[in-house]
Amino acid sequence: MFVTGTTVGYGDLYPVTHLGRGFAALSAVAGVFATSLLTAALIKALTRTSQEDCAFNFLRREKAIERVPAIAASIIARAFRHKKKHRR
Repeated sequence: MFVTGTTVGYGDLYPVTHLGRGFAALSAVAGVFATSLLTAALIKALTRTSQEDCAFNFLRREKAIERVPAIAASIIARAFRHKKKHRR
C-alpha cells in the first residue's frame, strides 16, 4: 500500500478484483493528498514570515555597517600603495 500511496508502482503486484482496484484507486488518491499535505507543511515551516524577513535584513545591514571601516581602510591602503608604486 505504501508503494501505491506514493504513486510509485512497480507492476509486480496489482489488484485483480473490482473491490481491490477501487481500494487501490482510493489509496493512490489518498497518497497523493497526504504527500501534498506533507509538502505544504514543510514549505510553510521553512518559509520566513515578514517579521523574520525584517529581522534578517536588519541584522544583515548591521553586519555590513560593522565592516565599513575595515573596507574603507583597505581601499585607502591600496590607494596609497598604488600612488607610491606609480610615483615618478
